[in-house]
Amino acid sequence: MRDDRDRRSELLVVLGGDRRSEALARIHDGHRVTQTASPRLLVVSGSGPDDAQRLRAIPGVTAVTDGDLPPDGLAGLDEGEALFARAWAARTSVSAAKRRRDGLAWDAPGAEPPDLPRARAARVPSEREDER
Repeated sequence: MRDDRDRRSELLVVLGGDRRSEALARIHDGHRVTQTASPRLLVVSGSGPDDAQRLRAIPGVTAVTDGDLPPDGLAGLDEGEALFARAWAARTSVSAAKRRRDGLAWDAPGAEPPDLPRARAARVPSEREDER
């Protein structure tokens, strides 16, 4: 699992306008693209403090962030892109980072196994029936 430094060094980049394909080519030439959510939404691995500023200077780049996109940035995205952007930003939130029992095996002492889906639970005989 990556640590928090790796998460913060990634940047979410939104492309738009007539120079979108040119911007994408320039980004691929000068940066490491780690995820492509759509032709206009991608995640870039940052290597320095001025990466966001350099990306913003590329014609065709409409937004760059290391966290949440502002509401006007989300407004220009389709439903799938907005969902990706919100999920990408949420992965570094405090609630995501501090999940109870995160990193432990599901069968670690004190843990309870997840519930079976209802349809499958109806087909699985109970332990009492197995003892008969």
